[in-house]
Order: sequence, then C-alpha cells, then structure tokens
Amino acid sequence: MSVPQNGVITRQRLLELGDGAKPITLISAPAGYGKTTLLRQWAPVTGAVVRLDPAEIGDGWELWHRLDNALRLADVTVILDDVHLLDSSRKTSELKRALDLAGSDRRLVIATRRDPILELHDARLAGNVLEIRADDLAFDEAETRLFLAMNHITATPEQARALWVHTEGWPAGLRLSTTPLSRAAGSQEAFATLLHGDTAVGSYLMGQALSCTSEELRSFLLRTSVSEFLDATLAQELTGRSDAALFLELARSQPGFLHRFSGGPWPYRYHPMFRGLLLAELMRSVPEDARRLSAVAAAWFLGHGEHIRAATLAAQGGAWDVLAGALLEGSCVALATGDWIWVKTELNRLPQPIQNANVDVRLSSALMKLGTGARMEAIELVSTLLPAPPPTQTRRQAEVLRFLESWLMAESGHPHQAISILDVGPADDLGPASGSASGGLRSSWRQLQAACLFADGSPARIQAMLEDFATSSAEPYTRGELGAGSSWRQAFLRRRCCPRSHRATHIQYFRCPSAEHWKRSLTRGYGSSTTPIIVAAP
Repeated sequence: MSVPQNGVITRQRLLELGDGAKPITLISAPAGYGKTTLLRQWAPVTGAVVRLDPAEIGDGWELWHRLDNALRLADVTVILDDVHLLDSSRKTSELKRALDLAGSDRRLVIATRRDPILELHDARLAGNVLEIRADDLAFDEAETRLFLAMNHITATPEQARALWVHTEGWPAGLRLSTTPLSRAAGSQEAFATLLHGDTAVGSYLMGQALSCTSEELRSFLLRTSVSEFLDATLAQELTGRSDAALFLELARSQPGFLHRFSGGPWPYRYHPMFRGLLLAELMRSVPEDARRLSAVAAAWFLGHGEHIRAATLAAQGGAWDVLAGALLEGSCVALATGDWIWVKTELNRLPQPIQNANVDVRLSSALMKLGTGARMEAIELVSTLLPAPPPTQTRRQAEVLRFLESWLMAESGHPHQAISILDVGPADDLGPASGSASGGLRSSWRQLQAACLFADGSPARIQAMLEDFATSSAEPYTRGELGAGSSWRQAFLRRRCCPRSHRATHIQYFRCPSAEHWKRSLTRGYGSSTTPIIVAAP
C-alpha cells in the first residue's frame, strides 16, 4: 500500500540534527517512521549529495561499486536508504569498508529498519556515529496538530491529543488517518472509529512492518500480543519457548514495534497500534488461543502483584476467577485509600453467578461495604462468611477473613478479642507478588489494631506500635494516602471509644503525614491536618 505524500510537513528539528554532523549518521526506525521522507528533505549546507537505494538498484555489485566511488569524492554526503534490504552475505564486509571511508569531508547517512550492529561497532566506539531513532522521528503533539491542519482535518485539541497518544506519534499511522477523517469532515464518530482500529493502518502494518519477519517470529508476536507489557518469563509462559528472551530482542530489532525500557518492572512494551493489529489477527484466526493466552497473562500479572493489569487481561480472556482475585487485591487497596471506583467498575464486569458464589468477590463486597460506611450490610455479610469459610484458602483470603473477624469482634464491643486476632499481622511479601494490595491491607490492619488498643485502654501498646510503625519502610498508605473515605474507622471510634458518658473525651484521628504526627493525634487529641479520618464526638 502506498502512503500518500500530500500534506508533508518539514520538521526543522530533525534537519538540524545533521548540522555539523559526525561522519556517519544512522537513521534506524520501524516502517512508516518517515526515514525516506527525512532523507529526501535533507540537504547538506555544502558539497555534493549522492543518493543510493538498494530497492532501486537491483544489482548488489553495482550498488557497492557506486557507494565506494561516491565515498572517494571530496566534500560529499552519501545517503544510503533501506540498508535492511541489502544481501546479508556481502553486507558486513562491504558496509564496514564504506563506514571506514567516511570522514569529515565524506559523510555517510544510512537509513534502516534494523541496526547493522557488527558493521557499526568500531565507528560507535570511536564516537563517529550520530543516531536518529524512532523516538526522534515520532511526531510530538504540536507537530500532530500542524499535520492535521495541513491535511485540512478539523480537530479539537482533545481529539488531536487523543490521536497523538493513540499513534504515539507514528507518522504513517497519522498519515493513513487523513483519508477517513477528511471524508467524515473530522466528525466525532470518525475519530472514535479511528481510535478503535482502522483497516488502512492494519493493511500497512501487515504489508510493510512484517514483510521481513520470519514465520517463527510472526507466531511469537501474535502469541505475546495479548499483553502490552512483557518480560522474558511472561513471554516464555505465553509461547512455551525457552529462548523467549532472544525472540524479544529479535522482535524489538526487526519489526521494531516492541520497545525496551530500563529501570521498570517490565522491560518490553508493544506500540499500542501494532499490538492492536496483532491481537485482532490472533482473535480472528485462533480465537480460543487469544482467550487462553489472555487468561495465562492475567494469572501471571496477578501473581506478580499487578492486579489492575491482571483484571483487564482476565476480562479479555473470560477468566472470571482471576478477575475475582484481582478484585480482592483492589479492595485491599481501596480500604486504605477510600477510592472504590475501580472496584465497583470491575465488579460490574463479572457475571452474576460469579458475583453470588465466588469467595473473592464476596470478601471484596464485605470490604467495600465496610469501607463505604454500609455498616449493617457489612455486619450481615461478614456474619454469613465467617461460620462457613472455604475449606482451602489462599493466603490473601485467610488474611482478609481474619481482618473481617477482628472488625466484627470490635463492632460487637469486644476489642480485647479483636486485638488477640490482630496481634498476628499479615505476612510480609518478599516475593514477586508483593504489591499495593499487601501494603493496603497492612495499613488498614494496623489502624484497626490501634483503634482497638485505644478502645481497650492500652496507650503504652499504641505508642510502641506507632514507634515500630514509624521505622517501617513498607507502609505506603499510612504516610499520607489515607483519605476521608475511611468511614469504618470513623464509625468504630465514634461508637466504641467515646461513649457519651465520657464527657471530657475528644479524640481526633487525623490524616497525618507521618507516624509521629499520628501518635500526637491519638495521644494528645490534636493535629494540623484539616481532614480527619476518625472523629469521635463526646
């Protein structure tokens, strides 16, 4: 499929990269990133320009002969496009010779979809290579707006930004968008259709981006496309390949739409449009594999403490038990933060029979009722859960059941019995499943424990616990992320800690930036914050 050239914009920032350039300029990016367009616009300030393209010169010997002759001229810039098309049997030696000839007055510019790693090694070590990559070639938001304007596309700033985010600045994706949007006069419906998939973009990717990809790698890409983020172990789970790490690097360097990041938990990420195409093809050709692999990825992310990613994949694969497990993890977070929007949204995704029978869902519902102030409903649900616990329990289920049992004891006027349960807290997570849910549950656990100790008249134990609390490095929520939605704590202390007969008791439990501030609030009855999370009235 040919890409129309109308409405091409000149991006001066890219042209300026070549001013005073090094002897060798490498332009390396996947299909459709505007490498050839940039080369056509590139004109050096001085000297002759020789342009060579293996797609136009079918004879490999003739190409290398012309390249060698051009680099023997004085004050010349030689532009070599589509290096990835060169015959690999001769490319290493011939390209290495050409790179060695490049110098201050004989500049070589090469464009490729894959780095010629071996050939460039010596030049890179010598600091003679300027590299322009996909991130440089991608349109920024301002360029996206200019591109739409030059192609007579009327778009609001919000629509332009949505298109830029969706394409991640991929020039071919933006260009292929102009035709349907022009026909629809930039209507809201046209933008919505585009952001949910476009056959022109899909045809281009299938025809160009995967044209040089082996069948083995194409299968790898399809099977791993169920997840936007990957690492070698997840890729091995999805493909069954022990050499998954090698194939991830091949996928990154060949089609080029798999990006690698350093410093994060997941080192690889698909370009969203490219992944959408691959996933659509997988769902069309082997729908049962798409569902099964989505469920595998969902369970894997849940086991690595990523309940939000797990929930999306579980819904994609119809893995309702995994989605229920993710819901319980999210409920532990929401109990600490007071934000139940995500939990309610995911709960509505589950089929009604799962909502009624699944243990994780019922525990999540109990936490949500407790956390949103539906006290009587929470008591009723917890009272039905505790007498008939599941015969086999996950660690998270067991911990939540203990938390709910202690809360019910405290609500029933037995804080001392609740303390005996709470004294053995949730286990610390040291493995890959450590995540926000564990921190959220520990945070709520300690706050309930402190409230029960206060109600039981044990100030010395509160102080000792808070001092330990202050030195902990694994409690993210109690250091300033607890919001006013913690109505279960408000209600508990209002009823249990400050009966009306205690006329002089005025206790406020504030949202505190530190454990020391929290301790002052409990033991002295004051705090500087204006947002209390537990307020006890006389």
